[in-house]
Amino acid sequence: MTNSEYQVEAARTMPTYNSIEARTHALLGLVAEAAEVYDAMQDSGAAAVRHTVLECGDVCWMIAELCTAEGLDLFSVVRATTPAKMGDWLEIMGHVAKLCGIYQKAYQGHTIDYVQVGDAVRTIWADVAGIAECLGATMGEVLDANIRKLRARYPEGFSAENSMHRKAGDL
Repeated sequence: MTNSEYQVEAARTMPTYNSIEARTHALLGLVAEAAEVYDAMQDSGAAAVRHTVLECGDVCWMIAELCTAEGLDLFSVVRATTPAKMGDWLEIMGHVAKLCGIYQKAYQGHTIDYVQVGDAVRTIWADVAGIAECLGATMGEVLDANIRKLRARYPEGFSAENSMHRKAGDL
């Protein structure tokens, strides 16, 4: 699955908001999902690897939502990404916080610098790719697993009911 195909598939399962609400949802979701990756990485064993890969996919979902809300093509934003080395998770959270800070400044009257947004998104994407690589997965596998999960959860597109009442094992 290409990044562009992923963005289209992910958009099918996103809540319908105006662009400001979608941006806010994506940023809040990105922070939450990055924390869930961290939590999943604290466990060990095959189930923990699968859980971490699925949570990495959710980080990608939030990035895709942000790009969609901003009218950005995910492929164009992340195309030059190479996987980062898996290092200190605080570095990854730092990149997420930097991205949130760019948008926070918009509420203080600053213009959003989309070059900085692209740089932050690319770095987070590379961080996720590095985690996936260390776990023996490719980004294609992460994206495919995420879309399979989202299709199963939201067969007719996003619904609050399906979000709140998930089937057993739906992470």
